[in-house]
Amino acid sequence: MCKFIGVEILAANALIEALENERGSSVTFSKLEEYGIKVVRFLETTYKEQAVILYNENQVGNRILNYTEYFEVTDDSITVKEGITATDLRRKFRAPLTYEILKAFLCEDARKVIVSA
Repeated sequence: MCKFIGVEILAANALIEALENERGSSVTFSKLEEYGIKVVRFLETTYKEQAVILYNENQVGNRILNYTEYFEVTDDSITVKEGITATDLRRKFRAPLTYEILKAFLCEDARKVIVSA
């Protein structure tokens, strides 16, 4: 079975890592893409699960705009809005995840993309 991961879920999980590791409150689209590749690879190698990130440059803003209370989108990054915490993002975007997808977001290779300088 193929798993589908929305770009808003990907962005929220990347931003949780950035916030918790004091790497700021923004993630560039290039970092987000790299993070997504690592997540998909983890799912494929660890669980033999195919995964697709629902990501289209023309639609990223539209998918994120559904969550304007959490994010702001610029030309090259996604930023957590003022007053939103990692805990807020965790409740909204991690609580409903399957175990396998959560493990993929937390895998060391994916996390390094966000937390490395």
